[in-house]
Amino acid sequence: MNNFSKLLSLVTLLSLLTVSCSKSIRIGNGLNHYGPLTTVNGAITIGNECTVTGNSRTVNGSITVGDNSDVGELQTTNGSIQVGSNTSVNGGVITINGVIVCNLGSQVDGTLSTINGSITLIGTSVKGNLKTINGHIKLARGSKVQGDIVMRSRSDSSNIKQPLVIQLSGSSVVEGDIINNDDRLDVQVILTDDSKVLGEIKNAKVQRH
Repeated sequence: MNNFSKLLSLVTLLSLLTVSCSKSIRIGNGLNHYGPLTTVNGAITIGNECTVTGNSRTVNGSITVGDNSDVGELQTTNGSIQVGSNTSVNGGVITINGVIVCNLGSQVDGTLSTINGSITLIGTSVKGNLKTINGHIKLARGSKVQGDIVMRSRSDSSNIKQPLVIQLSGSSVVEGDIINNDDRLDVQVILTDDSKVLGEIKNAKVQRH
């Protein structure tokens, strides 16, 4: 192959990679994918009863995982992340501008993290921490967080007090602490239905119902 042919092949390959990075990715029900799933301007959808051995990452797009699947870390910048029922996530669940929802019977081995978005766990077990800056947090139906819930400090200069609610219901449990690291947040922890925090609650008000 001469140099021109090699260059043409390289240009063609780069063009294909650029197009693929701008498309949405879909893994159909019952299919396996060995390796990562990566896109830039597209959503990632993983069906029911799927296995994805690598991490799933996008910049401008949502990530959706179906029921009874086994996947790697889920990460997006501008998009929501939704995990179905009885699904295992082998890593963290991370977004900056988007909500995180994990459904009944699912397990997350890493940390759940968001900046501008809420976190909702429904009957979900999390081995790591829950981290947020501006998002409300809800644990329901016997959800369990083995680590801490941490409200990180904001980088802006505003002195306006902002409310943030952490609600535990349905006998949900936080085994670690609830820590508010930003005095500009008015954090309220609401505990109902025998839910409890086994660690300390720092810089937050507690309501028990």
